[in-house]
Amino acid sequence: MLISVYTDGSCDNSKGIGSYGYVIMAKFKGENYLRKHSSKKYMDTTNNRMELKAIIKALESIDIGHNIDVYSDSKYCVDGINQWLDGWIKKGNLRDKMNFELWQRFRDVRKVHRDGGTTINVTWVRGHNGNEFNEMADKLANVGRLNIDDGGRNCKKLN
Repeated sequence: MLISVYTDGSCDNSKGIGSYGYVIMAKFKGENYLRKHSSKKYMDTTNNRMELKAIIKALESIDIGHNIDVYSDSKYCVDGINQWLDGWIKKGNLRDKMNFELWQRFRDVRKVHRDGGTTINVTWVRGHNGNEFNEMADKLANVGRLNIDDGGRNCKKLN
């Protein structure tokens, strides 16, 4: 099954209050499905942490054995995953990196998926550029940060 995931993080840097959002789309038995999720409010956080947490939480919510395309507007996350993380692990200096506990958590969920036959591709998309699903993830992240019940925690069939 091909699964597309759009993620975004949100943080009021002046207050350190943040949240994340993700949108998951999957094709199942010829039908397209959409699932949205927004998180609870986080205190004493940063935008980069929320961006990375969005990817982690989305991957943790998906069963193993699928092809997963993750789209993020965070260069920090996309470059970290595609260019830096494996080098940090190989050099043994992951613990020295900012947000290392989240990078470790990403590494662990990626390993579970890979061991189960999942392929994960992570691609950068320009934020606030009219991409419908990136905009939806952004709105969900803001909903979580502002602690508004979005009512979008279930699946619905797309037309």
